[in-house]
Amino acid sequence: MKLLILNIKKILKKNDLIFEIIIKVISILRLILGLNNRRSFIHKINKKLILNNEIKIIKNSKFKKVHIIYDCNASPLTLGDFFNVAMAARYFQMKGRYVYFYLIKYDLNKAYLKKNLSRFNFFYSEFEKILSTLLKKKFSYKKEYWAEFKKRNIDKRLIIFKKRVLARKYTYGFYFNLLNKLCINESYLFLNKYLLSQKTLKFSNNSRLPSNKYITIHCRHNTRQITKKNNRNIKSKEYIKIVSLLKKNFKNYDLIIVSDKIGCKYFKRISIKNNLKVKFSKTFTNSFMDDGVLVLNSKYYFQLWSGGICVFTYYSKIPYLRCTTSLHNEIPYKKNQLAVWHGKKNFIIENDNRNFKEFLNKLEDIKINK
Repeated sequence: MKLLILNIKKILKKNDLIFEIIIKVISILRLILGLNNRRSFIHKINKKLILNNEIKIIKNSKFKKVHIIYDCNASPLTLGDFFNVAMAARYFQMKGRYVYFYLIKYDLNKAYLKKNLSRFNFFYSEFEKILSTLLKKKFSYKKEYWAEFKKRNIDKRLIIFKKRVLARKYTYGFYFNLLNKLCINESYLFLNKYLLSQKTLKFSNNSRLPSNKYITIHCRHNTRQITKKNNRNIKSKEYIKIVSLLKKNFKNYDLIIVSDKIGCKYFKRISIKNNLKVKFSKTFTNSFMDDGVLVLNSKYYFQLWSGGICVFTYYSKIPYLRCTTSLHNEIPYKKNQLAVWHGKKNFIIENDNRNFKEFLNKLEDIKINK
């Protein structure tokens, strides 16, 4: 059988036309079956099979060392996606395993890399800050190109999602679900130490807490995606409506808009124009991690569409209400509940129709204990 497969491969390699036809047929079949669509039912089944297999490998492994790889050629330059992978490193470290973390630098398109080098270096630096904050004990960190990584003796090592890593397929989209499954049987004591809270994460020297009690809402304004259909930016009309309602319902709390520098400037202009008295995260913080600490110290967190700062709510028990389009990567533990450690005050709504009526109705019912 093996000999037959080898002969078929040789024939295909020699005949470019047949090879191209087969590749196109496979692509069409993947499209029909929904294998390219991360929201499809088939894709979710496939993801669960991959996850179950990975959990078996981890549980049966006797290795005391774990290798985690974040390949920037197969993964996006996004802080939220990297955060999920870093939280896996935190989990394995707290379970007593020594963590080797490899950041594979982007080298797929040299011209693109040269043009955007400062952007890549910024994200590499932010990734390192996330790791050093979440992993308190000693761990190994390497930043290198794939050619360097491949020279390492990796055959007999426990590499998380090893097959996908070696095939250079994305893995970041599996990590939250992996942790959700691994934590199902974890004790209350372990989860309290593992999850993020006001006690586990602290501000850096350049940030500070607001003096008054407050709630937070994450508002996204990604200038790279303004013209993209169904982008996750919150529209100005949506922003005005939600902020006005939050100000009305929670009069005893300051409202802090959590966004990056560009977002804070954009929403500040809208707020001034519409007489919305709110505060902005960049008045208090200077980094992604400090934005997360700001969120963790708030009484309640809200999010309509928007972006990756929500990962801090993934790995905490802070009360939140979030409305999002159908999740591409995360598989909710059950309806309206993202993680196994979440409860009734951690409420997520998936909606692809840009309709947030359920979000507004749920918001009206929320009461915050003073």
